[in-house]
Amino acid sequence: MMKLLLTSIVICFCQFVAAQPPLQQFWVFNKARQGGTGLLDQIGSTGASMAYSVRKLRTAYAGPAMRVRRGTGTALATADVAFNGTTGAVDANSIVTITSAGTTSGVTVGSTMAFSTFYNGVSVYVATWYDQSGNARNVTQATESKQPRIVNAGVIDVSNTKTSVLFTGASSQVLQVAAAPSTILTSGYIGTASAVFEASSGSTVAYGFSPNGSGRWQTHANWGNFLYFDVGSGSYARFYFSNSGNVGLLRTYMMIASATAPRMQVFISGASITTGVTNTGTPSASPANMTTFNIGGTDYFHTGHQSEMIIFPVALGTNEITIVNNNQKAFYNTP
Repeated sequence: MMKLLLTSIVICFCQFVAAQPPLQQFWVFNKARQGGTGLLDQIGSTGASMAYSVRKLRTAYAGPAMRVRRGTGTALATADVAFNGTTGAVDANSIVTITSAGTTSGVTVGSTMAFSTFYNGVSVYVATWYDQSGNARNVTQATESKQPRIVNAGVIDVSNTKTSVLFTGASSQVLQVAAAPSTILTSGYIGTASAVFEASSGSTVAYGFSPNGSGRWQTHANWGNFLYFDVGSGSYARFYFSNSGNVGLLRTYMMIASATAPRMQVFISGASITTGVTNTGTPSASPANMTTFNIGGTDYFHTGHQSEMIIFPVALGTNEITIVNNNQKAFYNTP
């Protein structure tokens, strides 16, 4: 009887999985195997190409969220910040492990403490934002003046009550990783960027690849009053619309480039942008001289908080878009 019952359960499960789209089939098997509760556990797919966040995105990920710096010279200290085991996010109660310590820093390498103890009364900056995808594509910044901030004079930076990384723009702040579009995106251009950030005013770049204009896979948010999503070589494809109403507000953004119609899509707060859109050109493979992925810009600098950035090497389907948008909106308290 027990054997018959187990056989029936297996048959029902397989029938359920078979009825799902291919991407969702992977998610069902992956979640059943891992028992994961993070966003990347839920989306499954072929996996993210890169994933950075102030929260834990994948149950199997055992590393820290980021490496941070306080002080300079002999007072400099760096530490790896763990996700709080209770909240699953970076916060005042996260445990940090000292990774380097100047002679007057007051800490020793290998010691641990609460994040709030580490940043007590001082400002703290992000030197490395670790990749949770499993691909070890950590974004880093060795130049102190270009490191974005996460604590201001003893007060943790937040947006919508959640810890967030602040790019001030004026200091040319950017986090980078050496990577070519061909290793991140299918055919060098097909993929999905899912991010949580505040749009800037002025002329700024939120993230992406750009070899000084000869080709792009990047988002201006904003450029003037408009958000631009640019993909391709030379006369690259461009999808743009007015985004002035979201300046300074934490929102979920999803940009998708595909080989089939609709070739370019943008979602804000889970809603597909279709009104007031100008969509020109056809997305294509990015040029070979694009070798660095940036969070923030290298020439037009982002101003505002960035909380999460995930790149998928596929154009997500309707089910996956819904899963990602709903998950991000719920965690970050966005509309």
